[in-house]
Amino acid sequence: MPPDTNDTDLRSLLDPAGAGGEEAVQRVATLAEQVYSILSRGLLMGAWGPDVRLSVRDLAQELSVSVTPVREAMNRLVNEGALSNADGRGFWTVKLDRPAYQEIMRIRIALEPVAASLAATRITEAELDGLEQQNESLNEAIAQDNFAAALQIDTAFHLAIYEKAGQPLLNSMISSLLLRAGPTRTRLSGSYRKTLVGFAHHTRILDALRARDEAAVSTEIAADLRDGSNAILTELQP
Repeated sequence: MPPDTNDTDLRSLLDPAGAGGEEAVQRVATLAEQVYSILSRGLLMGAWGPDVRLSVRDLAQELSVSVTPVREAMNRLVNEGALSNADGRGFWTVKLDRPAYQEIMRIRIALEPVAASLAATRITEAELDGLEQQNESLNEAIAQDNFAAALQIDTAFHLAIYEKAGQPLLNSMISSLLLRAGPTRTRLSGSYRKTLVGFAHHTRILDALRARDEAAVSTEIAADLRDGSNAILTELQP
């Protein structure tokens, strides 16, 4: 089972590759927007499981800011459906039931193959080499039973491909869906990860991208999403 509490360096989530993250934060206009970018990236990357209480004070201390920008960022995430503040006394990560998760997945499966197929004609060989290294890192994380890291690597792998589509609105829509689904995606079991189904899908995605085969990329992305989501759905309440 994934941990309910976050043991991730939140600042590092802005830059999964581990370079330039601090610079990326500095380019954001306001302090509240910096905090929003970090927290939203954490949610998107699965830094927290579902139905986890997030402390404004603890996050402020971790990010070395006052509670005001943290509270402002978290209220923005509530408005976007990425956090819950139902009782008015605290902030919680969203816990999706089966119908809600199925709706998100239907939309993801409609959008993400499009982004990946567009990326097939734009992505460079050097970028594909980097993605292949990421996929090997995914394999290593799974072998070490580090499933939290595996989820973050998996997410970064997909987002790096979609970014190459050159479609800002499409990427924004995909990120919005992942923001809502991120905590629930931590429910993907270690036993599923151990089958290396996702790793094998990624390998075929990379082969299709190298061949510039847009149809094959689209098909394989959709298959990867379906297999993973079906495994998660077995863990969710009706």
